[in-house]
Amino acid sequence: MYEGSNSVYLYGGAVGQRVTLEAGKKYKLSVMLYPTVFYAGGVSMGFYDGTKEWPGSNPVKTTDVRIDWTNSWAEYSLIYECDKTQEYIAELYVDGGACETWADNFIIAETTEDEIINNPSIDVDYNVTNGEYNKDKLLNISRGGYFVNRNRYWMPSYYDKYAEDGINMVRMDWILSDEYYHIVSKDNEGNFKYDFTYLDEVILPLLDKGITPYMCMTGTPEVMGGVIEPPWGFVGRKRDGVDLDELSAAVTAVVQHYKDLGYTGWYWESHNEPESGEWGSANQVAQQYGAFAKAVKSVDPTAKVGGIGFRNGDVNKDAGWKTAFFSYLQNNPDVPLDYISIHEYNCVTTFSSGDVYQSMAEEYGRANVPIIYSEYNYDWTVNSPGSNKDTNFNAAYVSKRLFSALGQDNVDYVFYFT
Repeated sequence: MYEGSNSVYLYGGAVGQRVTLEAGKKYKLSVMLYPTVFYAGGVSMGFYDGTKEWPGSNPVKTTDVRIDWTNSWAEYSLIYECDKTQEYIAELYVDGGACETWADNFIIAETTEDEIINNPSIDVDYNVTNGEYNKDKLLNISRGGYFVNRNRYWMPSYYDKYAEDGINMVRMDWILSDEYYHIVSKDNEGNFKYDFTYLDEVILPLLDKGITPYMCMTGTPEVMGGVIEPPWGFVGRKRDGVDLDELSAAVTAVVQHYKDLGYTGWYWESHNEPESGEWGSANQVAQQYGAFAKAVKSVDPTAKVGGIGFRNGDVNKDAGWKTAFFSYLQNNPDVPLDYISIHEYNCVTTFSSGDVYQSMAEEYGRANVPIIYSEYNYDWTVNSPGSNKDTNFNAAYVSKRLFSALGQDNVDYVFYFT
């Protein structure tokens, strides 16, 4: 295992070296990185024209890398086929706005490697399998909390395409957020009242296409104390915790509404990445899960309940949150848990981290709980056309992860986040 014993810690800024490269030779620029914070940010690396007064404004060959919190070192590199003998600057730039990472082994070396294989050959053994193909397990997507979803007609405009592609479930997030659906309000006497007009405009057309919503009940309505705050400026945080009776009432109303319309047996998720404390402490969030799960099951015993949308695949990250959640479940055996939900991004190309979550749950008395990856992708951002997620790079990445999912019997569903 790479240890990075001589690494340096970078928080913004750049490191570089002047070098003379020769025309007709290929050079590989590589670095080992270990990001230390969740959503670590961006890194740019490459060669710049060292003969210019402002080399940083004159890139010759560069690449942008989106890095995220991982559980190991990873190598990032690019290959440059030099066409002009001159002085260059090899540079590694770290985004100071969000990125904190350890870096080591910043190396420039001649190479015979090819950056792109123009005529690849693939050997296939059709006698080797990786599990039975399960379309419903793989073909699920997760909708993010982006402001474009304020337009309630935007996503439904894609439902025909979803159906054509065979999508099984769509994860609908921020259900209780006033930013999108404004379900919960109060009447003149101060009693809760519920309006499902906006939510139905997104959910019912999806059902008409034969696609099932996966309901994530994130967000705290203003009438329940939710506030708008940075960095996102939306969705309703409540860092001192949520009133459990009010939460139960709101969840019950949503589940009952769709049961009254004839829909039962859906998957319901309690939170979306609560580890930053947006809805209280780890212990408070665990209690919120209990209130949520009991409320859902009280209306629809056939529903599946789970959580808490953990924000990374490594159980050692935010370890106290995992301990608090599973300890709560151990101490409250009457609280149902039908699945554990995880989010996982970046260079991870399997779904094997669910094994560790499942083992941890078993240690706390919840054996054989299925895993759902309710978000996965190379990164979590919404990028422009031509970015990594819009290229053959991400297509290969997703294909490898889906192949991995077929061999993970303890993983029930995976949701591509976009």
